[in-house]
Parts: sequence; structure tokens; C-alpha cells
Amino acid sequence: MPRAKPPPPPPVAPAWHNCIVGYAEVPVDTLLVNESNWREHPTLQTDALAGLLREVGIVQNILVNKRTSAQWSDGQRGQEVLIDGHARGALALQHGQTTLPVTYVDLTPADEAEVLVLFDPLGALAETNTEALAAWVFDVCGAPDDLVFDPFLGSGPSLMAAEQRNRRVY
Repeated sequence: MPRAKPPPPPPVAPAWHNCIVGYAEVPVDTLLVNESNWREHPTLQTDALAGLLREVGIVQNILVNKRTSAQWSDGQRGQEVLIDGHARGALALQHGQTTLPVTYVDLTPADEAEVLVLFDPLGALAETNTEALAAWVFDVCGAPDDLVFDPFLGSGPSLMAAEQRNRRVY
């Protein structure tokens, strides 16, 4: 007796809406700070970011909303405003960088507000795999037989990573 055909798979949910509308290299002095940006960047963070930019260079685009939706007021519609990258923009001005790479998005006022509130905090929810972090630090910052300081105060991950990489832990 022939087997019955299985039922068809359920319909595929629609893909996420892609808000990205373009990419460009933009003059730094044309970037507008977002009036709703709530983030503050302490000196320690901006100094570290400046050091990374100086040593490695730019590795990520800043995010700019084109604001073309009819939901924007006449005074705001068409203004290209920073969503993410305020600190990089400020550092670029301070250090004579003339352009920055931009990812353009087109968000409604509600979407822009949601991205401003949630974009960085969602990233901050990531947990740290302390063993992988310790191993990475040892690989990048040392050589076999080096004596290394345990940043996790003997909790185990540094010891395991150090032993796997022939490092001595203090």
C-alpha cells in the first residue's frame, strides 16, 4: 500500500524588513548629531576608541537615518541624522579625519526611537565566555612561557587557558 504524502511545510514567515538603503563615504562635518541620543561617552571609552582607531583604523560604518518617511515633520523630513557612531564622529572631527563610512537606513520616527533605545543595550546583554576571552588575550598579548596576570582572580578560566597555551599564571 503506498504511503500518504506528508503535508506540505508551513508557509515561510516573511523575511525581516531591510531598512538599509545605501552606503557612502561622508564628510564628517556634515553629520548631524541625533537630538534624542541618550548615550554619554566617558573619557576612558573615547581614549580607548581613539587608540583603536589610530592603531587599527575604521572597521565599522556609522549609522545614519535618511528620514524620508512622510511620518517625519517637515522640519525633520530629509535630515540625515546619526543613529549610531556619535563618539566616532566626534573623534573624527577632533583628529582631522575628513570622512567616515556610513550605512544609510530609512526609519520612521517610531523605528528611530526604538533603535536609539535598544541598539547598544542589546549588544551589552551578551555574556562573556571568560575562558575564550583569556585565551584570546594570551594569544594576542603574549608568547609561550610568558608569565601572565590572572584578570579573573583565580576563578579557573585564566588558569585553563594559560596551561593550554604554555603560559605561567600569576
